[in-house]
Amino acid sequence: MRPGDRVCAYLPNTEHAVIACLATAAVGAVWACCSPDFGADGTIGRLAQLEPTVLIATDGYHWNGKEIDRGDVVAQLREKLPTLRRFVHVPYVFDRRHPDGSTPWADLLAQDEPLVFEQVEFSHPLWVLFTSGTTGLPKGLVHGHGGITLEGLKWSGLYAGLRAGERLFAFTGTGWALWNMQLGALTQGASVVLYEGSPGHPAGAVWEVAARTRADVMLLGAPWSPLPRTPGCRPGGSTT
Repeated sequence: MRPGDRVCAYLPNTEHAVIACLATAAVGAVWACCSPDFGADGTIGRLAQLEPTVLIATDGYHWNGKEIDRGDVVAQLREKLPTLRRFVHVPYVFDRRHPDGSTPWADLLAQDEPLVFEQVEFSHPLWVLFTSGTTGLPKGLVHGHGGITLEGLKWSGLYAGLRAGERLFAFTGTGWALWNMQLGALTQGASVVLYEGSPGHPAGAVWEVAARTRADVMLLGAPWSPLPRTPGCRPGGSTT
């Protein structure tokens, strides 16, 4: 990656997405991500707007105890995003050989070079988020380095009240703005708990994770608020 590259990802809420996003920011490239539960058309409709030069994509994800294969969708992304120069394959769910023409994720992590941060303007694009697409094609919303860093500091330090050594657990997918927002916790010296999968499988799973990781702040979207009333769910951190 280099300054000005448009790095697009097709990744679940795992360490791969966080590492790739921070690396993109460090070199002055622009980040955008779609969750792998998006289909090919929805993903292409978003990412093609950016004319991406790098694609980082997973082979699948988990949902309700099932392994969801996304190999075919990734193949379509590579075919229908003609500006791509590099494809990074993340073998997350399946044990397969790397697709032809891909760079294995492990090869990126094997790089042993001094960490250098590209110096960019305050307004230099950091990442692009997308609207839901309910009123037409999804629209890209560009956020600059300076502005979104200040907002992240405000949100994590004042609103969430996070302090060094604490933990934030947000149930989110990479296609939500909340995923980007949670990274603000890192600016406070706090940690981020990553959860990949269905919040209701097994019953009370998110509460179990929150208890096991001793999360100090937990963020859970409104659609999942009835979870504590799920049979067998005890928000204290255990299931029956």
